[in-house]
Amino acid sequence: MSKNLKFCIYLFVICLTFLSCRKIDNNELHQDTNNNFVSGEINVAFTEDTKLSDAFNLVDSLNLEIRKIWGQTYVSKLPTDSITFISSYLHSKNYIEDEGIFFDDELNGTKVSCTLVDVDRNIFSDWEKSIETLQLIELPCVIVFYLKTPIDSEKYWIEKFKEYQIVKWAALNDIRVIETGP
Repeated sequence: MSKNLKFCIYLFVICLTFLSCRKIDNNELHQDTNNNFVSGEINVAFTEDTKLSDAFNLVDSLNLEIRKIWGQTYVSKLPTDSITFISSYLHSKNYIEDEGIFFDDELNGTKVSCTLVDVDRNIFSDWEKSIETLQLIELPCVIVFYLKTPIDSEKYWIEKFKEYQIVKWAALNDIRVIETGP
């Protein structure tokens, strides 16, 4: 493996580590059978064959605030030399937190994945237009929604989501403490 590739992988892991961190106020923590979780937040994953629009419509119909959507993956039918255009286009959207864009030999096309943040009906409509503009075809994958719920209703919403066949799992937004050093 070349030094440049190792360095890129190292940078990617470091970036993911920083992007996944969120400062939590102690007032947001709750105890649940020895686990800490963020009060007023749950995570819901949808099955691999669920379209993003179907998952969004379900969550939207329940009037829950969508903090993040991640996991959705697409292949673009634009010419393979369009990676710079796709990247610039995605960077112009303030609701896209991060994205991955690369040529996939197996699919013979540009693979695109991104995290959408603070998604409401208007933002989702704009994302659907972006899908058309970038000629994106949705690939089967698990899509995860981070949702805001009323405080102390997290378990209710988890059980509610488990009633839907398109839901793979629903869980509290756990906080894990990672101890380093002695």
